[in-house]
Amino acid sequence: LSEIGSEKESKQYGFALDVANVDGIMELQGGAFMDDSAVQYPTIVETFEDQVWIASMVSNNAVVSPDYNKVTEKEYPNLTSGGIANKYGSKYSIVMEKYSIQR
Repeated sequence: LSEIGSEKESKQYGFALDVANVDGIMELQGGAFMDDSAVQYPTIVETFEDQVWIASMVSNNAVVSPDYNKVTEKEYPNLTSGGIANKYGSKYSIVMEKYSIQR
């Protein structure tokens, strides 16, 4: 979506939603905003009883990665050197977030 957006600065937010199937209709039960880092890549979501755990790679550097440009410029890129690079961010850290489901 960044290619079709305006040139103005924007802020991206991650969010977690709690939905339930009520008589065949998905209804929103609640939700929360996730970490406010500029770049977020949720990598795993686990649940245990009434808790949801989300592990994400995050970065506050939102520039396009030079490695991403190297991979996407070729019609048949060589991905054997570690896969597709993330488009945004560098110097990642890991964030663990825990949400409680309260119904």
